Amino acid sequence: MESARAFLSVLSFVNAVSNLKEEQVAGIAVEMTNSLGSDRFNIWGMTPESVYPKIKECWDGIYNNMTANYCKDPSEWPMLFGITTQMIILKAIEAGAGAEEAGLMAMQCAYVISKMDDDSL
Repeated sequence: MESARAFLSVLSFVNAVSNLKEEQVAGIAVEMTNSLGSDRFNIWGMTPESVYPKIKECWDGIYNNMTANYCKDPSEWPMLFGITTQMIILKAIEAGAGAEEAGLMAMQCAYVISKMDDDSL
């Protein structure tokens, strides 16, 4: 239940700038869940093994520089991640990306990343 609440928290920030439809978000969950553990499981065409080190480095940087300083409890993390994701999407839109595409990419990445840890690869 907590992970669903966290996902919805991040989604609310993404939707504020990209306006994804409910069926698009549900489709992401179905697509990603159905591909977990298979050769189809990827992040925008890249294997989890190839991107996890970069994701881990980014996570550690965000955690050490922001999360640990501003979030006293892990239940507060989704709010910070939602704000961070929203800012990344806004930068992508400013650079010329479509709002819907940027939102879809962000939610797909968030879903995949939420399933990864040091022991998952």
